[in-house]
Amino acid sequence: MQPESMNVVLTGACGGIGQMLARELGAQGASLFLCGRDAIVLAELQRELHAIARPEQYIEARAVD
Repeated sequence: MQPESMNVVLTGACGGIGQMLARELGAQGASLFLCGRDAIVLAELQRELHAIARPEQYIEARAVD
């Protein structure tokens, strides 16, 4: 399966490994739903990923505990 055809739910997206995976998958074209505890970190990551996203990509983030 190619990343651009993937829809990924990524938990722990506020942490180092989660952010790294989000950036890598986002750069490869995957649509992402990011979950984590820190709303500020998630919002910053979402803005960063929107800046590099393709028009067909969906990037969403929600703070959850």
